[in-house]
This record gives sequence, C-alpha cells and structure tokens, in this order.
Amino acid sequence: MKKMSYYGILLLAVLNISHPGSLHAQEGSYYTLGVQNVAPAKITFTNNSNLEVKVILYKDNDNTMKIGLTSFNIKPGKSHSYKTGVYNVKIFKPQFLDKHLETKKNVSGNLRMSGTEKKFSAVRLSARENTVFKNNTKEKIKICLYKSSDVMKTIPIACYELKDNTSTASYSGDEKSFFVSVFVPGLIDRLLVSQICPDQSVITVNKSN
Repeated sequence: MKKMSYYGILLLAVLNISHPGSLHAQEGSYYTLGVQNVAPAKITFTNNSNLEVKVILYKDNDNTMKIGLTSFNIKPGKSHSYKTGVYNVKIFKPQFLDKHLETKKNVSGNLRMSGTEKKFSAVRLSARENTVFKNNTKEKIKICLYKSSDVMKTIPIACYELKDNTSTASYSGDEKSFFVSVFVPGLIDRLLVSQICPDQSVITVNKSN
C-alpha cells in the first residue's frame, strides 16, 4: 500500500470533478464496492466509581452541549449501553443541583468511570474501528476518500494505491461517513466507481464482467 503525495492528491482533485457518476464500466467490466459494517452495535458506559452518576449524551457537533440527546443514571458497579455513534459526554453527580464531574468529547467507544467525587475519572476503553480497504479486482487501483460534505469531491482527505488482491489500506479518521472513489491510476486517472460509505467498515473493491 502506497500513500499518495500531496501533488498527486491535488491533480486527482482537479480530475475528479469531471467524474460525477457512482458506477462506471471499463472495457465491458463493472466495478462495485462491497461494504461490511464492523462498528459495534452499542457503546457501554461502566461505572466503577463509588457514587451514582448521571450521564448526558450530546451530538458530537454540539460544542455548547446545551441540547442533550439522552440521559441516564448509573449506580456504582453497574453499566448502561446506548447505540453506537460519536458523542460529547457530560457526567454529573445527581442531586438537587447536579454537580459536574467530567466532560469527554468525541466519545465513540466504551467509557469506564472510576474514582471518588473528589478524584473522578472517565477513561475511553476502546477506540473506533479503522476503516479497511481491500482490492478484489486483480488490478492496481487507487482509492481516495472525501468528506461527505464535499459533494464535488475536490479535496481528498486520504489517497492510497493498492497493487493487487493482497494489498490493503487502513484509515483511522473520525468521520461518520465519506465518499470513496476508486480509480485506475495513470497519467490521467480514470474513475471506476464512487459512492458514500460509512466509517468503521471493511470496504472491498470488486470487479465483475
């Protein structure tokens, strides 16, 4: 696996504007992306502290953290699970006026709380799964990733070259989803397939006649 140079990415960004489609044929063959989501179904919050805690989850882009998505109390020695996502988290000691204990941003894996009211801590136990790219075409291909908001696919966030079926690439960013574009590398790269894919997935490039 070879990561692309800065100048190669710039050239590719210019060329990609002229390839808006999602499925392309080349010499009678079609290329598709197989997507297997490997993200855990739920995030688990475990309370190993000596006090009951109140946990409030917010959207990851809610930097002011004023509108909570959900909240739940966890007694000492207990845990609570919630659907997988990326959240900003505030933890309180529940009382008439809740006492703030800790704030964690961009939480996407299990969280363990421990300690006392005076020495409280919350530690991430697991990170997000990397997105893995596989080449099942028996050909040399180039894969580029674009933010889901970059509908024109002008600025890649990463590009990789996979030489054959034994080559893989791994991306460890924190986007919820992104555009994946696959090219035949050359003096002028040719786009084969492009679609939006979720992160924390195994994405396989396939070729069929």
